[in-house]
Amino acid sequence: MNHLIEKIEAVCTGFALDGEGARVDVSPQKLPSVWLALSDRSQFGRLATDLRDAGCRLATTTVYRPDPTNKPHRHEVAYHFLLEGLPVTVKLAVDENQALPSISGLYPNADWEERELMELCNVAVEGHPNPRRLFLDESIEAGVFDRYVPFSELTNLANADAVWTRIRADSRERELGEGENVEQLTEESPQ
Repeated sequence: MNHLIEKIEAVCTGFALDGEGARVDVSPQKLPSVWLALSDRSQFGRLATDLRDAGCRLATTTVYRPDPTNKPHRHEVAYHFLLEGLPVTVKLAVDENQALPSISGLYPNADWEERELMELCNVAVEGHPNPRRLFLDESIEAGVFDRYVPFSELTNLANADAVWTRIRADSRERELGEGENVEQLTEESPQ
């Protein structure tokens, strides 16, 4: 695995990395993984190209809010790549009015991942060739799940009823703002 880590470190030369740069973690089972925190998200397209040219493939993405209390409009997006079995994660911070460059032209499976980012978390992806929604009707605002379902709750979704209760309550509040009353909404709401 050392030759793979050296390969990734060589790819990262010249990129603006946060903190400790390229970090290598080793699990108790002696399995390494590489973590990169890219400080300039405008470099991501070039880094993704270099990773592809080095033999990486995109496995998946993760989006979360690293500091929802102090920075509620900031997401971190982690792109999880694999290089011959070596996990390589690239993290990028993106604020509410910023966009990530699309990498779907480099990695075809990024098409779905980026559309989920846009639809479920309202993270803008610039240059995506097909930004139409996957799941939600256009009448539902982008990012609705991000607001109602914290990432930890989403990944462990033990109680979907709690999520839908929050969504229904918010919908009722919005409708009340348009002049309706709670009794009417309660009678008309499906259970």
